[in-house]
Amino acid sequence: MPISGTFASANTVKQDGPVSLSAHIPKGLIPRAKYPSMIREGIIGKGSMKVTDKDTAMSLGSGTLPVLATPAMILLIERAVSECLVPFLKEGESTVGTSLDIRHSAPSVVGSEVFCSAEIIETNGPKIVFEIRVWDSAGEVGSGRHERFLVDDIRFMSRAASRTKG
Repeated sequence: MPISGTFASANTVKQDGPVSLSAHIPKGLIPRAKYPSMIREGIIGKGSMKVTDKDTAMSLGSGTLPVLATPAMILLIERAVSECLVPFLKEGESTVGTSLDIRHSAPSVVGSEVFCSAEIIETNGPKIVFEIRVWDSAGEVGSGRHERFLVDDIRFMSRAASRTKG
């Protein structure tokens, strides 16, 4: 399902639907133009989801219990992180996940509202590192770090296609 953001104010990007996403943009950063140099520490991506039967470990095959599956939690994280970067990307640029170090520390049952916060804690050239927090009404659900890299779409897809040629 494609996700797109719309500006709700000068400081927030929001998306409505089954997964709610927003990005907090620190004061002084107004993403009227998409400049990757504006990607910096302190930008926070946020997301939320209501756990459904389709999001459970039992349904996704990652376990046998009807609780939020780790793959579903990771998808929430990936969406929040990638969406918060969209306002800063130039045409023809994307980010790709390269490392994920996540701890899934507590279960969330079907019907729970789960929230995610992803703050940029490091940028180094094309590398962007996020500190991740995931929680529900009972407390922490997960935490960790996620690393993404800024890529040129055409060069990246060309490299990907070359991997299939024998």
